[in-house]
Amino acid sequence: MSSINLQESQSSGCETYIAIVVDESGSINANEAEQIRSGLTSFINSQAQSNITLSLVGMSDNDDTLRSDNVIQKRISSNQTDFLTWINSFGSGRANKQSDHWASGLKVVNDLSVTPDVIVIVTDGIQVNNADALKNLYSDLNLKSQIFVYGVTSTVDNTSELVN
Repeated sequence: MSSINLQESQSSGCETYIAIVVDESGSINANEAEQIRSGLTSFINSQAQSNITLSLVGMSDNDDTLRSDNVIQKRISSNQTDFLTWINSFGSGRANKQSDHWASGLKVVNDLSVTPDVIVIVTDGIQVNNADALKNLYSDLNLKSQIFVYGVTSTVDNTSELVN
């Protein structure tokens, strides 16, 4: 995962709201977890002087359970340690091994006091209890934000799991 550079926002002084929703399921192997930690850490460090307000949200083990360890709408420049602590704990077993339900993370994002300009979903697959509810939630958020999905996989021949 490479670092996102938002130099325009830094130089213009405009505040930018970003939400990153992260799959923390057991199918994320150690190599992939390290890639995610490295990419998120690089992003946080590169944006330490920015006007970015970030929400870092972990997916849960079903559509309706929301995790309590999310870092919600904090400016990176004054809360770098909070983000790095969350990132360093990623993949450590703190979350249920089925924590890849997109709706749980997107519900957190949908309920934020300020709608993010950008939403990034980091995942190696998808679990859903109610496909129609997820589709509606995703569509509603996509009308208000730009949504990007970053697919994580260890091997090129493993990309089929990203579309199932």
